[in-house]
Amino acid sequence: KGRAAADRLGMRFPVALPTRQILGAFAVDRLPTTFVIARDGTITHATVGAIGRAELDAAIAEAKRR
Repeated sequence: KGRAAADRLGMRFPVALPTRQILGAFAVDRLPTTFVIARDGTITHATVGAIGRAELDAAIAEAKRR
């Protein structure tokens, strides 16, 4: 269900659905929360609340430069 929604929204990158383990590991207390993680595992961007497409695209581009 979650992957289908991501596909409909054109998200062609990994999307983690909020399991208890993920919520705890990242100290998420509100949804939506978005993290962009570079290939080396560094969190390069975090947003609590809705994120716009332009902000997300910029955050992904920054992560790719690392």
